[in-house]
Amino acid sequence: MPDEPSRPPARIINAAGYLTRLGNSIMDPPVLRAMEQASRSFVELDRAQLSASEVIVAATGAEAGYVVGGAAAGIALAAAACIAGDDLGRIRRLPDTEGMPNEIILPEGHELYYERFIRLAGARLTFVPDEAALAKAIGPDTVGIFFDANMPEPISRASLVARGRAAGIPVVADAAVSVPPARNLRAILADGIDLAVFTGSKAVRGPAGSGFVAGRGDLVRSVMLQHQDWDVAVELSNARDQWLWGTSPPFVMGMGRAFKVGKEDIAGLVAALQAYDQRDHDADRREWSGRLRSIAAALSRLPGIDVRLREASDDFAVPLLYVAAATVGWTIERLAAELRTGDPAVWLSMSLFPEREVWIDPVNLRDGDDALLISAFETALRRLG
Repeated sequence: MPDEPSRPPARIINAAGYLTRLGNSIMDPPVLRAMEQASRSFVELDRAQLSASEVIVAATGAEAGYVVGGAAAGIALAAAACIAGDDLGRIRRLPDTEGMPNEIILPEGHELYYERFIRLAGARLTFVPDEAALAKAIGPDTVGIFFDANMPEPISRASLVARGRAAGIPVVADAAVSVPPARNLRAILADGIDLAVFTGSKAVRGPAGSGFVAGRGDLVRSVMLQHQDWDVAVELSNARDQWLWGTSPPFVMGMGRAFKVGKEDIAGLVAALQAYDQRDHDADRREWSGRLRSIAAALSRLPGIDVRLREASDDFAVPLLYVAAATVGWTIERLAAELRTGDPAVWLSMSLFPEREVWIDPVNLRDGDDALLISAFETALRRLG
């Protein structure tokens, strides 16, 4: 008996923001065109990366930049750069770090999600509660200080930079979700950070598996060496120097091979970053705010929920519309789950700590979504009674 045709998936209204499980964002036509054009030609990837570096430098103020296979890959490669530098013997050994300095220090509380990708490079992690503990922890085996650029506590960014410089070790920022605001593309490095890791697939609206690192030329050079395979002689350069590597021993296949990016992703990221750097971000915020006010006015008339608009500000780059249950008998999490089962399915953003909150994030709402979202709320609330 032939299989019955499967039901096509419901359309998704993404009111959850830049959510990886939903594909992060929608690429704009110029990005798609750049990827399509790249797919039709052969290129020397090292030269494509050099061109990408120029665009990353223009957008961030860094010495050099490199396109990587997502921010998590960038974190692993940044750790590898701190451990191995441009030592080809060490690059060949990673993630085996036996007998070489491999300690990376993080402030406590900055290990919530992605510290495991630092460990992929063979790093040994040490967590410190305050600046005094940081100063005491730094030793001959310390190769770097990593931190989450969105978390100011428990050690200030200025203190991390000062301690890193005094010890002569790099300070690396996980800046994957630090944009928007767009100014953070430059501000994080301007604070003295040696290397920052950004995603390319959220606000920048590049390919879903893309990211980039930006910072000191020597660290970016190491990321490059970790990332490529050297079975041919290649001439390389960045903002600082030129190198010539050939096929003479030691033959190198860096751990970054697992995180390689193709010519299409490089071209797409470059096009997306150029467009984002030139975008009118104030106009975006005005549009987002206007949409949420209109949605709030409609939802506030529905029984069973309360809504609260948090406008964008210097501290919060994106306005958000918080939704709370105003009746007994069901929770706001249940309403969110009910919305996800509809057609179209509506995904809201949700936090479970420090408080359970649900909100509408406008950054990925598309033309026509607002009315469908309001109708979905009406239907879900009727089902909940």
